[in-house]
Amino acid sequence: MQHEPFYATKSAMPARRPTSADRNPRLGLRALIDLEVQLAGDERRPETELVERDRKIGRAIVPGSRTRRGLLARWVDAIRSPSERSPGNAFERALRRASALLSVSMFAVGLTVAFGIFHFTGDHPINVLVVLGVFVFVQLLTLAISILALATAMVSPAFFEGLPLVLLLKRLASRLWRRAGTRIADDPTRDAIDRLLMRRSMYGSVERYVLFRHLQLAAAWFNVGALTVLLIDVTVTDLAFGWSTTLQLGAESFFELCQTLAAPWSKWLPQAMPTFDLVHATQYFRLEGAYVGVTEGARVGDPALPGQWWPFLASCLFFYGLLPRVVLAAWSSIMVSLSLRSVSLDTPDIERLVGRLTAPSIRRIHSEDPGNVTPLGAGLKPVGSSLGASVEDDALGVLWREAQCPDTSVGGFLKSRYQLGLQGTLGTAGGSDFANDQRLIERIDPDDTSPVFIVSEPWTVPDAALKRFIASIRSKGKNRPIVVALTEGGSEEDTAIWTGYLAELRDPYLYFERDTRLSSETPS
Repeated sequence: MQHEPFYATKSAMPARRPTSADRNPRLGLRALIDLEVQLAGDERRPETELVERDRKIGRAIVPGSRTRRGLLARWVDAIRSPSERSPGNAFERALRRASALLSVSMFAVGLTVAFGIFHFTGDHPINVLVVLGVFVFVQLLTLAISILALATAMVSPAFFEGLPLVLLLKRLASRLWRRAGTRIADDPTRDAIDRLLMRRSMYGSVERYVLFRHLQLAAAWFNVGALTVLLIDVTVTDLAFGWSTTLQLGAESFFELCQTLAAPWSKWLPQAMPTFDLVHATQYFRLEGAYVGVTEGARVGDPALPGQWWPFLASCLFFYGLLPRVVLAAWSSIMVSLSLRSVSLDTPDIERLVGRLTAPSIRRIHSEDPGNVTPLGAGLKPVGSSLGASVEDDALGVLWREAQCPDTSVGGFLKSRYQLGLQGTLGTAGGSDFANDQRLIERIDPDDTSPVFIVSEPWTVPDAALKRFIASIRSKGKNRPIVVALTEGGSEEDTAIWTGYLAELRDPYLYFERDTRLSSETPS
């Protein structure tokens, strides 16, 4: 018993249900680096080898990953060797180590700076203005500069490229890479890294946000170090704070400044808000070596009073130092993800790769033998290549799917090839609107034997929809000639697919123009 063949562009094995990872493939920084390195390596390999490799990978990709980004992510996963360290893994590991080293260094700097500022010997109190100047005002200034630099780089990416310091660093990095590259990498790896450097413009946004994120993380660790020293000193020693300045700054003005700084937390953390009495009582005069209103060498009335500044100072460190850096680091992480999603994936080499992954691979699958992958039309006689001379009626012209061919081209072809005319205008079929197919079928007169001329692009995959359309035409006349012709372009493999598919239909009145292609241009 002959079983009806099923034609598909997927693997012969039944597709598994897509998992969440399949439905949401991630093309991250590591995968993009591996993609670029692999594309650089593929330039040295023959096209036939690449086609064979990528079509196997493309057939194994589940339907949930059939977006371009998903295809590339799954392709990178399939290309990676589990036993080898990929360049993307190596880059991410190096980036993490560099970021960790920078963060540890900044944590140590924060410890050192805070230890110097909060070191209390008992001779003089710790100046609150020095603490605010270093850990609030200087940090706000550096924060504003980093945000401004990022905004400038986004608006004018080439702004920093021409700065003398940047040019000097680029020359130094290039020289170090040339020297180190010969020792730590082979020729293909060096070529791949050079290729990445040449294509930096594609990943400029990702590069900026990655650098910005790691700088903010390092700055956050600086503040963690400073807060650590402050909290430890407050816990194990009795710190005394005061404020003094050469400027004509009274207690009222300084109190207003403290109120402004404490505005973010004053309502829900009032104990971290200095009172006017605290501000007034802890104004310190270094020349006299005493607080205001206290005689030289004497102590304040409440010995614990000068230590009450620490909640305010700790809050300033947290809200103006640590918290903005953490927020910006989180924001830049989100922007890195968004930038990775917006990376252009339409370069010529990626277009060729996607073409290889999505190229149709038609297979014949029988229900009793899913492993049967016999090529289409194997063992069958090919359909005829041209109509006989007995056909005299004008032909009905049909453009299948996305085929583009003017009426004059089809009419001229019919006239020169078969001495036939064209009925009216060309119809369209095979699209998303099935009503077009129905209208074409209704135009066919069941009482005559006028041929139907179907024009398709060579790379369009013949499928069950074409089979149903030909069957509908056949229902209007068993002996009606049906001719399938292809437009210009395509490959020999495309022609072989069409030849085999039409042979599988076993229709003695079906013809295929194998040697002559239709032009999509209007003849002069």
